[in-house]
Amino acid sequence: MVNTIRKHAAIVFTDIVGYTAQMGSDEDCAFEVLRKNREIHTILIEQFKGTLIKEMGDGMLLSFDLASNAVRCAIVIQKACKSHDISLKIGIHEGEMVFEGNDVLGDGVNIASRIQEVSYAQAIDDLLVGLPQ
Repeated sequence: MVNTIRKHAAIVFTDIVGYTAQMGSDEDCAFEVLRKNREIHTILIEQFKGTLIKEMGDGMLLSFDLASNAVRCAIVIQKACKSHDISLKIGIHEGEMVFEGNDVLGDGVNIASRIQEVSYAQAIDDLLVGLPQ
């Protein structure tokens, strides 16, 4: 029997911009980008007390107990990836989520995914312009 828990969480989706095209033109380079992206995410997710729920191709689904940690982690992930010429689109949503086994489900997850889809590369940096860092 799978353990199902409802709890408040912040969900983050990240996606590498242009990955499919890069895979078609230079597979080895695309795999290196994917490896570096995973490395950056893994280190920073732990630093900001988050959980990597799953990888979906060049996308990642993350969960955080605190929205502030999710936002801070997303900022640092985007900056770190940018320094390695990796452009990311990121979506964040906070709400009640359903955690089932090692997965997270529900409308809140769908909303975070849709925010990521309509976002653009470096959107988080653009939102931070003029804010104290």
